[in-house]
Amino acid sequence: MWNNSSQSRVTDPSFALPMKRRVLFEYFEDVQIANTILSILIGILALALLIESIVLILIFRRPPSILAEDSGYVMWRTTEVFRLKPDMIKSYLETIGAKMLTIQPGAYHLDSLVHHVYPHVIQVLQLKVGENESRIQRKVRQLWTFLEAKRYQDPTPAYQPYRCFIVRAEKSFYEETINDSGNPETRATSSIVYYLFYLELLRPTPENPWGLKVWGFREIETELESKKIWESSSGLGEELK
Repeated sequence: MWNNSSQSRVTDPSFALPMKRRVLFEYFEDVQIANTILSILIGILALALLIESIVLILIFRRPPSILAEDSGYVMWRTTEVFRLKPDMIKSYLETIGAKMLTIQPGAYHLDSLVHHVYPHVIQVLQLKVGENESRIQRKVRQLWTFLEAKRYQDPTPAYQPYRCFIVRAEKSFYEETINDSGNPETRATSSIVYYLFYLELLRPTPENPWGLKVWGFREIETELESKKIWESSSGLGEELK
């Protein structure tokens, strides 16, 4: 021990000083150095955490990888092709509606619609055509042409799970007859009709890239009801929700 008097002297000659002294926390300046080092370390960790968060956000927002049947390569594609836009909805209604409601003489097959239309709808269509077999035998050709479509909110509770569309179309009939001279002639009639299509939104598949399936449909019988539903309907919008 040391005596801090004016004349310093060793009070205990047998006391030996330690060979190594602690550097940190020996004086107040050592605490400042430790705080500085810890502050720098915390700043580095905070910066690393920020970079890690940015990387995770970028990975989360990156489009998923899709395994395509092309030599086993994994290709990065966006999900843009799976979003239902107005032109896709129109092409679906035009293609499926024409296949369902166009009837050629002596032929009416809906086998190609098994992935686009529910079986109970196909059965009803085939049954209706079968009951009207005499029209086919008379060589009456029915053509269905898509014109326009709108989105309709059907208030019926049973139809709430489905997307409803009102379709304005032209239905034409071409009948071959024999005139008084014995020559064949074609008589044509056409009219503007309105249909309600109830579609179910499904996951797109190679067989059904639209991701839509007809759950039900009906032709609006009266002009008053057609006008009322058409005027209360809205446009298709930019994307089907």
